[in-house]
Amino acid sequence: MHIHPPKPLHGWQEFLNEIFVIVVGVLIALGFEQVVEEFHWQHKAAEGRERLRLELRAQFSLAAEQAIVTPCILAQLDRLRDHLGPDGVGKAPMPLDHWPDNDAVLRLPTRPWSHNTWDALQQDGTSIHFASDEQRYLGALYSEIETETALTAQSGNAAGQLLATSFKGPLSEQARAQLLIVVAEQYRRSQYMGRLAAQIMGVARDLGYQPEDAVVNDYVLNRNYASNTIGFCRKQGLPLMEWKAAMAKIPPLSKRAI
Repeated sequence: MHIHPPKPLHGWQEFLNEIFVIVVGVLIALGFEQVVEEFHWQHKAAEGRERLRLELRAQFSLAAEQAIVTPCILAQLDRLRDHLGPDGVGKAPMPLDHWPDNDAVLRLPTRPWSHNTWDALQQDGTSIHFASDEQRYLGALYSEIETETALTAQSGNAAGQLLATSFKGPLSEQARAQLLIVVAEQYRRSQYMGRLAAQIMGVARDLGYQPEDAVVNDYVLNRNYASNTIGFCRKQGLPLMEWKAAMAKIPPLSKRAI
């Protein structure tokens, strides 16, 4: 076997030709690597959208539930306000509503919201490979979901405080005054949560993440895991709203700024 030593270069032109070949080879390699990486991120982005679709299907349904029961919650708060007001002094305690999960004098949605998928897509860098408008709108959507999460927890605390209206024996003036403040704060909070729920549905709709009507209706009405709040409101004859009617009040993204 004979090993041939490299031939010496003759002149600057031949040297520059060799450099040119090397540079072109490096550029081709880098370009190919960039194409492969871009393909990788496109695949991850498509996979991320499918994961978001699954998560937002549940979040959309939670928003629909909140929109449906908002009039009922406000009606319940009206009853509590009347019970705690001067005309309610001396009346029997507020009746408890008994359900498998808890007892309450104020029935509210308690199912948890989630933003785990969006958080994960931000942490692993997938979200930055979405279109810029898509990133911005999804960020705004999940900010609203986080707000609903916090407000749901605050509403649960308020409902717990209002259990005092079901206790036997008269409430002190100080206790009645404090509970009236709780009612007033929850009234404003519930109004905001209803508007926010409609906005969540509207943004999800415009981004193409709205589930089929049957999925939403099954989530809020199916007897196996239907909303306790909706069931309570119907049993009590309290007002409800159609979730589509609430969403219809939200203009499309093209006509508003987020």
